[in-house]
Amino acid sequence: MTLLSQEALTACAADDRKAAAMAYAQTGWKVFPLEGKTPLIADWPNRASDDPEQVRQWWEKFPKANIGFVPGLAGLVVMDIDGPGGDAVATNLGLLAEPTLSVKTSRGEHLYFKHPGGRIGNDKLGNGLDVRGDSGYVVLPPSVHESGAIYTWQSLDVAADPLPLPPKAKADLQRRQEGAAQPGLRPSRSGANGRGQVPRGIAGTTARVDTSVEGPAIHEGKRDDTIRDIACSLRGKGWEEPAIRDRLRAINTRRCVPPLPQSVVDEKARRVVRVIQPNGPVRRGTLLRDQGRPRERSLLRDIRGQAKGAGNER
Repeated sequence: MTLLSQEALTACAADDRKAAAMAYAQTGWKVFPLEGKTPLIADWPNRASDDPEQVRQWWEKFPKANIGFVPGLAGLVVMDIDGPGGDAVATNLGLLAEPTLSVKTSRGEHLYFKHPGGRIGNDKLGNGLDVRGDSGYVVLPPSVHESGAIYTWQSLDVAADPLPLPPKAKADLQRRQEGAAQPGLRPSRSGANGRGQVPRGIAGTTARVDTSVEGPAIHEGKRDDTIRDIACSLRGKGWEEPAIRDRLRAINTRRCVPPLPQSVVDEKARRVVRVIQPNGPVRRGTLLRDQGRPRERSLLRDIRGQAKGAGNER
């Protein structure tokens, strides 16, 4: 695996994002331009590039762009540590036992480790500790955070290989990745599908939905269904309306191409809370009481359609 070059470090020291992006590309790291933390190109998971000419064109078009990087494409996984809570979780998992390639961020640090194999999606190992691997991205130095803080490499020995994930962190991550395939909503006795259950298809589908703010782009034609699926998934995990609304707004702004009207997104958060109880059943009586209302009838059709679609997946 090719790691950072002296050219990349020199460009970072000079705060030259264009030169740094091109240097990363020359080492085989696939990068793409960001405005803050928001991708400036559509379909970034497939268009992130290690072609220096493509990268040069992007940064000539967006000279002040930050640098996004998909670590999984370079055989890496990144642990994003924020604040004292993140430090405590990282310490417990052994992530701070030995120094590895790392970046200072506005609130903590990014720790780079060798990819443990399999597919590593966006995940969270605890309060203040997020994971980025194959389906998410991180911000590379010398990008600038909205607070004004500059992302900075903390390790001068950038030629050294990043460490493997410590055993405890690797085991915890693998357990969570395997658990993501399990149903997120339990059967209900209230009757969402006319047979006394929340359709099993919702559990299987929403468990596979990427609910992160920095996940894959959501293009026109899929925005409405995907935002609805994300809302169902978050509600099934116990989220309340304000938190669901804030997450949907952020996802809409950063991932939807183009974004949906905010009123549409807020309505999905409101409706899912009316119908689905956290971690389980549809609220007793709610659907029966509201079935005559067009909005609730529409949501029921959405749920049934989602379940039917999930049954056709392989």
